[in-house]
Amino acid sequence: GNFEAAISAFERADDIESAVGCAFQSGDRLRAVGLLERQGSFFEAGRVALELDEVDRAIRLYQKVSLRDPHYGEACVTLAQLLLRRDEPELALQKLDEAVVAIGSDDFLELREQIGMQLESQGRFEAAVDAYESIRKRDLDYPGVASKIDALRQQMRDEGASIGPDSVGYEITSKSLVFGGDTLTTTDIVVAAGLADIGDRSRVAHLPTPLIRTALDTIHMMTDEAVRSEEH
Repeated sequence: GNFEAAISAFERADDIESAVGCAFQSGDRLRAVGLLERQGSFFEAGRVALELDEVDRAIRLYQKVSLRDPHYGEACVTLAQLLLRRDEPELALQKLDEAVVAIGSDDFLELREQIGMQLESQGRFEAAVDAYESIRKRDLDYPGVASKIDALRQQMRDEGASIGPDSVGYEITSKSLVFGGDTLTTTDIVVAAGLADIGDRSRVAHLPTPLIRTALDTIHMMTDEAVRSEEH
């Protein structure tokens, strides 16, 4: 029959469910996605959009799935996988944690490892350690995770050791790059990251983003370790 006329008639009558059925019958799945979205069936619309390789649209639709929707947990897992494909591992980890709360169990250790590996490849070492630690909390014997954590922490210490001498003390205004010096210091990293406005920021504009991220991760790690040692 004339599916287009039928779909339009159902839409005018606000019978979206029948319009969706007609769209699927006619093979117009992209039209069905729009109708499902209009109906508020965001999970199903996202699933079909993903099958059509409409990834950005699928992400947007899955993000609309309500907490009250019985498919919310599944939507969060799918979102985590899609965000990982888009090189957004921290958002992926956030959605995965939401999925665990919704589902009530965590069977996604392999996905957590993939997120950790992507964070590591981006130079986000502290965040990678957190991702790997989240695996150890659930499975102490998960293969290779403990060694990855140890290796990353050592690398962060090594990177931290390369950021200037232990202290330039009162010479900071002559040693730091932002003050015209030739020594990369913690002050330079903080300024380059936009966390402080002192000295001449243009003198650290050349610092690569991975170096800044790694250095900040190292600073955070060393601060945390110092706090823990004080507590003990």
